[in-house]
Amino acid sequence: MRDFRTRGLVFVGARDYYDAVVPGGAAAVAQQLDGETATFFEQIFLGSAMYDVMPILKISAVAARIAGTSHMDFVRGNSVWLAEHDLSGVYKLFVRSLPPESVALRLPKLALKYFDFGEAETRKQSDRCCIGEMRGIPTTLVPWLHACVQGYVRTALIIAGAKNAHARLLETELQGNARDDALSTLKFELRWS
Repeated sequence: MRDFRTRGLVFVGARDYYDAVVPGGAAAVAQQLDGETATFFEQIFLGSAMYDVMPILKISAVAARIAGTSHMDFVRGNSVWLAEHDLSGVYKLFVRSLPPESVALRLPKLALKYFDFGEAETRKQSDRCCIGEMRGIPTTLVPWLHACVQGYVRTALIIAGAKNAHARLLETELQGNARDDALSTLKFELRWS
């Protein structure tokens, strides 16, 4: 099975979010993890270094349970929080200086900069609507990544001045045969007014 990796910023952002919203914070999450996953989560993560992405599924599920919410609602909330923090300060001024369409056209590619897999492209569908496609996504990560995109993209578009922004999954297509390391393509509609 292929090893899929992500930048440490994903885990650093998760810890910070857990400290903000989970009773007992990241320490409470670590206490509820199985031994191997707890050891993984307790390491020092360097923002630009690459780490196995798959443990985030177990870690975020445990954090959601402790917080008393559904897993995907929790992941969406984490993504909103991350977007608000990523796009603050100078970056917020930069994003606000761009029209929402420019932001929408860049976001899927930017999202995949966190990972060592996948490729993305986005095209304008109509005024205030873009279609983004992410290919080469590990199928086991599809629900998690979908929730991430919904939270992050919507927040980034709002920061850019969009109203009624949303990111809706249009379809998921399996690439090749179904197996543990299967890859999928996700197609999103990014719409705003």
